[in-house]
Amino acid sequence: MNPVRRHAIVAAHALLFLPALAVGRTESEILAQKGRDVEAHSAGAVVSVELVAVLRGTMGGKAMPPHEQKIMVDGTVLAESGLTVTALSVVDPKMMQESMASVRGAKVEFAETEFKDVTLRLSNNTEVPAAIVLRDPDLNLVFVAPIPGKVTPAPKFSHVDLSNEAKAVVLGDYFVVTRAAKEFQRMPLVFPVTIVGIVERPRTKYLISSQVAGAPAFDPDGKILGIGTVDFSSGHASGIINLPSRDVAELAKQAAAVKPEEKLAEDAQGKDKAPAAAQPAAAPAADKP
Repeated sequence: MNPVRRHAIVAAHALLFLPALAVGRTESEILAQKGRDVEAHSAGAVVSVELVAVLRGTMGGKAMPPHEQKIMVDGTVLAESGLTVTALSVVDPKMMQESMASVRGAKVEFAETEFKDVTLRLSNNTEVPAAIVLRDPDLNLVFVAPIPGKVTPAPKFSHVDLSNEAKAVVLGDYFVVTRAAKEFQRMPLVFPVTIVGIVERPRTKYLISSQVAGAPAFDPDGKILGIGTVDFSSGHASGIINLPSRDVAELAKQAAAVKPEEKLAEDAQGKDKAPAAAQPAAAPAADKP
């Protein structure tokens, strides 16, 4: 074959693939821009839930000293009222401790975890005093509500719309919006994910390539897929999943009916009736020289 003709044919074949490559790059950039748009629109609804968890328990019938743990995790604001949801297990050490104890076969019993200094830290760094209003160990969700009148003027809460539900498609494109660690000023983060599997029984769960507990996932149009949590259906932590927004919405209705100030008063009464916890043993006095 004539060398000139051969080179012409090769060049012609190359030109056939150029439009496809150009389209591929364009589609990739379009998807990236949609991810940036999702982050810009929804980052304000991703807040920090900060609290102190106090865990009390007994081992072998003997009371253990109470253990306090300061916690900061992602939460997703669900309503104008500031009602926020996150994964129960990431704020309640009782769930993880019971899971580990069952694996070891240890005879340990834990009381209901006490939460203190509950705060919602908004995207503008405003700290809003709040209260735990509903816990659901089955779905591993906990709902936090601001205490009215604690911040003046009353803060305005950006929130997600759980009714604007995304369609779940295996290998579809989605975005998780979360926040960086405190050391990085809790700046908003967004990253692409895909659904790798859908569990349908006994309840629907989305298995996602990457997920953050308490953080929402969206489709490219900004519709919400669900909220990240940890699966405890087998009695122990088996991985982070995404719960459909419709399941979260059902519980959110119950949580919205609870007044945080009344819940605080109820918890305080329960604490007063509870038996006193064991205090840490005093260290022996050092011998004088």
